[in-house]
Amino acid sequence: MKEAIKYSAEDLASTLEQAHEQAGDNDFVSEYLSGVTRTLIESPSQYRSFGAYWWPLKELLLDKGISVFGDNVEAGTLSHFRLETPELVCCAAYAHQQTKLAANQLKSSVHLLELEGGETVEYLLHDEYMEALALHKSMKKN
Repeated sequence: MKEAIKYSAEDLASTLEQAHEQAGDNDFVSEYLSGVTRTLIESPSQYRSFGAYWWPLKELLLDKGISVFGDNVEAGTLSHFRLETPELVCCAAYAHQQTKLAANQLKSSVHLLELEGGETVEYLLHDEYMEALALHKSMKKN
């Protein structure tokens, strides 16, 4: 999948099917959020790899009681990229992250986004709380 996309349920159907297959009887949303939480505690700057899907993912984390990453959300971007179910939010975040991984840009805050009507714009993801966590983490390493 290309980076500049606003995913629909149809776009994510195969990703959702794979997630259910891999999770088996387990709740893949809980497992995914647990993995995201562990990863971001270790490397907060990786939140950038989710692009605009960071905001629906962060909202989902907050809804599940995971507030270690702050409670601020960017309402405008969130409303534009919100998906119908927690499963689709996880799949969209994962799919976007995979495009960044393939491009070796996991920590890049610059993303290309496709808007309604097919227009592509450059989006700069910035979560002040996560940036503070990333700075704190990097200072502890030094």
